[in-house]
Amino acid sequence: MYVVDWIVLGRLMYKDLKGYHVDGVIDSTQEILQYDFDRFVGGHANMGTKADVRRYLEYVEALYDAVLTGMLAGKTLDELKQNVRLPTFKDLAMYDEWLPLNVEGMYV
Repeated sequence: MYVVDWIVLGRLMYKDLKGYHVDGVIDSTQEILQYDFDRFVGGHANMGTKADVRRYLEYVEALYDAVLTGMLAGKTLDELKQNVRLPTFKDLAMYDEWLPLNVEGMYV
């Protein structure tokens, strides 16, 4: 399977998600997972397997849920950038550098 610019394996989504349509990312990644494939090649980051694509989707959904839950609880963007932590995904490249930026992109 080959797609470019919305599924990235082995690292976080790019910075503050400019150019991402998060609902579209979730929907289209769910659709990709319906196809039969063994190897995934993206335009950025690592190559991987269907399991890696599933993990990417899990990250996007976990980030979405954490930010939405915080927003519904009345948290500010600054509070969320400081407090949202997704330790299950801390092994992904750029976790420390880009997680606050991913939160910001998801917040908008």
